Amino acid sequence: MHLLANGDARGTVLFGAFFAYAIVDLVSAVRRHAVKNFVASARFDLIAIVAGIALAVIVMLLHRVAFGVRVVPFGL
Repeated sequence: MHLLANGDARGTVLFGAFFAYAIVDLVSAVRRHAVKNFVASARFDLIAIVAGIALAVIVMLLHRVAFGVRVVPFGL
């Protein structure tokens, strides 16, 4: 999101580098067989969805306090 929102050269380089590193890290983990096998479960999916929504709301609420830019109108 930051890569799309900022649009300036510095932001593009910074967030583009984060994206590139994430891709390289994923490829490296797969090649090393560092990915653990697991049994898919609706319970774990629900936990991930609830935790992801909760974390997103917390970040949106506190983004202005932490970074000086308001993301949503109801943020602090």
